[in-house]
Amino acid sequence: ADHITPKNYRICTRDCDVRKRTDNILELESIGPDAAEAVPSLIKAIQEKYWLAHVGAIVALGHIGPAAREAIPALIAIMRDRNQNFGPSEEAAESLGHIGPAAMPALVKIFQDKEENFFARSKAAMALGYIPPAIPILIQVLEDKNDDMHAIAALALGNISSADENVIQALIAALKDEDWRVRINAAEALGKIGPAAKQAIPALVALLKNWDREKNNQSYSYLLSVAEDSLASIGPPAIPALIEALKFDSPYNGINLLPQASRVLIKIGLPAVPALIKALKDEDLTTRREAASTLGAIGDPHATPALIAALKDEDSDVRCFAAVALGQIGDHLAIPPLQKMIREDPDLFCRQRAQEAFDKIMEKFR
Repeated sequence: ADHITPKNYRICTRDCDVRKRTDNILELESIGPDAAEAVPSLIKAIQEKYWLAHVGAIVALGHIGPAAREAIPALIAIMRDRNQNFGPSEEAAESLGHIGPAAMPALVKIFQDKEENFFARSKAAMALGYIPPAIPILIQVLEDKNDDMHAIAALALGNISSADENVIQALIAALKDEDWRVRINAAEALGKIGPAAKQAIPALVALLKNWDREKNNQSYSYLLSVAEDSLASIGPPAIPALIEALKFDSPYNGINLLPQASRVLIKIGLPAVPALIKALKDEDLTTRREAASTLGAIGDPHATPALIAALKDEDSDVRCFAAVALGQIGDHLAIPPLQKMIREDPDLFCRQRAQEAFDKIMEKFR
């Protein structure tokens, strides 16, 4: 047959060309639950030496879901095999998670066995992360600082992508854990949950505001990066807190250390524009500067009128940032105000920025 179906899959066995078998497996992968009758053949196909066919069979079983429960022992074996390449063991864990509660007893046994190797326990945790009934078990391990799985448990909870109140509160608490790996995984998990994790916004923003030069090492920088991405994934609900975080609020010798909030707003993009336009009139000078800069990076022409108005701000830095932003946006409406700024602004640096913005816009229309 040219196209595979669950019923005719059995004709494509090992006497078929390996490429044909692989094509059949990949087609079954796209069929999903309706391919349940192909489970026995896919279990056999797991033994394929050809990598693409091997992994394809593992993934196809996961796409079939609960009806593939017969494959649990074979998938457990692949997940536990440390000689497996990273890909197959990861895919086996995910497929077990998609098979669901039927796989839970075997996974829990491995996950809770402290004599089991770290590799197998971590994969079992990630599989459990796709199974909502496993939430209490993962939270229990997350809160057990004596279990070397508590960092993995945080990451696994993100796989559930659930608005479960207990999950969100446990992950928020984990953001203050002494182990940086736990904090990173908790932040990443909250990002996976997305807008439903809006309760975590204050704690995630606190990570951005708690920059300490003594902690300026690779792990802490990565934590900040993950916190930024998670706030961006939560999206519009985080905008008010991020605007507030633009204020000059650093205890470190008066140095503004809040570009992180601006980066998140840029990642959120267009939904942040109305709040940033409003922030151009904020009493706080730093907020106005950062709002202008962030609007330029987002590049929405709807911000042009507000940025033109900001060219008259009493602070020269705000005027400069507004001019640069107008150059980035490139709206022709900014040309006359920039020409006026070039002629009349009392600050030389502002006049230079206005000239650069003007030239950039004119280049666009040449």
